[in-house]
Amino acid sequence: MRSPNEGKGYYPHIEKIDLLLRKGVFPYDYFDSFEKCKDSCLPPISKFYNELNEEAISVEDYNHACRVFNQFNLSNLGEYCDLYVKTDVLLLTDLFENFRKICIQTYKLDPCWYFTTPALSWDAMLLKTKVAIELFTDYDMLLFIENGVRGGISQCCNRYAIANNKYMSNFNPDDEIKYLMYLDANNLYGYAMSKYLPLKDFVWSDNNLTTQDILNLSDESDVGYILEVDLDYPPDLHDKHSDFPLAPENKPPPNCKEPRLLTTLEPKTKYVLHYSNLKLYLKLGLILKKIHRVLKFFQSPWFKNYIDYNTKLRTKAVNDFQKDFYKLMNNSIFGKTMENVRRRVDIRLCSTEGQARKLIAKSNFNRRTIFSENLMAVHLKKTNIKFFKPIHVGMTILDLSKVLMHSFHYEYMKHRYDSKIKLMYTDTDSFIYEIKTDDFYSDMKDDLNLYDTSDYDKNNVYNLPLVNKKVIGKMKDENKGNIMTEYVGLKSKMYAYKTNNKIEKRLKGIKKQTLKSKITFEDYKDCLLNQKLKYVDMNLIRSKFHSIQSIKQNKLALSYKDDKRFVNGDGITTLAHGHWSLMHLDLFNEHRRKKNNSTQKEELNNSTVERKQFNSTATCSACTLKTKTKTVAGEKQLNSTSACAACSACAACKTTQLDLRLRSLLRLQNNSTRPPPAQPAKQLNSTSACAACAAFCRRIGFSYLLM
Repeated sequence: MRSPNEGKGYYPHIEKIDLLLRKGVFPYDYFDSFEKCKDSCLPPISKFYNELNEEAISVEDYNHACRVFNQFNLSNLGEYCDLYVKTDVLLLTDLFENFRKICIQTYKLDPCWYFTTPALSWDAMLLKTKVAIELFTDYDMLLFIENGVRGGISQCCNRYAIANNKYMSNFNPDDEIKYLMYLDANNLYGYAMSKYLPLKDFVWSDNNLTTQDILNLSDESDVGYILEVDLDYPPDLHDKHSDFPLAPENKPPPNCKEPRLLTTLEPKTKYVLHYSNLKLYLKLGLILKKIHRVLKFFQSPWFKNYIDYNTKLRTKAVNDFQKDFYKLMNNSIFGKTMENVRRRVDIRLCSTEGQARKLIAKSNFNRRTIFSENLMAVHLKKTNIKFFKPIHVGMTILDLSKVLMHSFHYEYMKHRYDSKIKLMYTDTDSFIYEIKTDDFYSDMKDDLNLYDTSDYDKNNVYNLPLVNKKVIGKMKDENKGNIMTEYVGLKSKMYAYKTNNKIEKRLKGIKKQTLKSKITFEDYKDCLLNQKLKYVDMNLIRSKFHSIQSIKQNKLALSYKDDKRFVNGDGITTLAHGHWSLMHLDLFNEHRRKKNNSTQKEELNNSTVERKQFNSTATCSACTLKTKTKTVAGEKQLNSTSACAACSACAACKTTQLDLRLRSLLRLQNNSTRPPPAQPAKQLNSTSACAACAAFCRRIGFSYLLM
């Protein structure tokens, strides 16, 4: 079928063809045997219930099915099934032929020769730019770049907020004015791909750059750098940066084995990053301690023409398909720069025992899959890997995208609103903010160069002009002017919010239909405020050994636990791992106490036994450790020369730990902070910690810290 309208030739009657220009309606679950083909009419509407999505069809859809059955003079359900399948295929054919026509006209490439859109987009880019990308021949350079690959940041920073402003129907002028804004960056990766990217001439360079040298580097120089450095995160930045720390790391959260992309306030060791990121981090207060290695290269904006070409086509798109397609051609190409060839495997099919034994005996044998008595697939690891993907380009794109997000957050939002802004949630290219200001939309007018307002109504109530339509890198209001009234966040990819006319829910790993029908906004709140888990049943289609079957899966949907951040005792606010306040034993104890873990509290109390007098050669009955000094007894206060910091008193200020904890709690309640400790914390070892307390701490996975 060569013409996208050729499907009309199958049904020449216009009044009939109009009935088929939409997705058909079919009773999937009712049609469970060939005997049903003989039914002389459609089953009742109740038989059209969809078990997979657990929903009934509408009366309008059922009436449409009846009209099709009658207009085409069908005699039984079997003929209706044939018509349904045939029209479904013809509709898809028309759509694909239209897609194919657009590709050939726009890129001079036929998508029928490609397995995936990323492969199509990659060749379209090479054809458009005529660029020749140099690949690595030095394995150390490859490993160096692989250490710098970090994906998009996704985290829930603060977990609940309610707006209160004059655009809301229930606005209370006596309460503090607050806006909840969901801002999203236009085509973030497309923006990064339009910048200067590595191209060729990769060499190791001297690591004698100073902080000032790095700050003076131009982002649009022909020479670029990727560096491996040690960075220090000054404690006086912790409070300001806790919501969105710089320099994310792939590492396991505390008490977890699986690595995640975490934003922490901890020092960074041998951290690989693009020089533009390092410039921004130093400007925002991080301290460069050491440069280990520097990779130097020639760079240029060689991707820009292709990105601008697709962006221009998108602004001229006349329908949603074209708009989404040109966006996809920009976004999907990024994956080709990050393809991990290490994950590729060899699959060999064998049908005899001899073939199977020979393959299993190989040193690179991984596993096997048995399909039947005479067919087995053997999975073999690669013995040779050809690294032919430009991951240095992908790593740079990821880093430059973080430059835009960090720059917008710190150099604009935090600079303008300071303590009156709170980051609630972020996910790669978007922010959800709580902002205390008289009128955020009026504030936007002052900096329209930062925003894309083209999605607002032409006569919007905020009097915002419509500017920067689809300009990459500009921030747009995800809610298109609808006021966000309430927000609940539980963890990454798990949040919900209300606007003045709808409820939006996000939940990774749960079917959209299940999320829509079985999980409510109140479920999110209940999970957060009452620390409840929410499980749901989902009906799914699964293929196992090429056998398709329907299954019902019970899955954890909502959880209040978030290990990417340290959740404070109120369950709402969080701190980044590595925050100075989390380095103190008192806050750790208070966090445990607020979890109402009476068993651990009792063991901690029981671990402190009566102190007896001891001398320099004796052992403490509680610690069973030799002491270096003489004499303190019973109920007297321990001093700095004889105190066990784990189980007795604060050696520095002669204050009992109970008083220290109470002081810390008062500071938290007053929302005040204390200056960082004068000296870094050091971990107690077996010669300075109480053995009873230390054993308990090891059991609960925490090391006592002595300031």
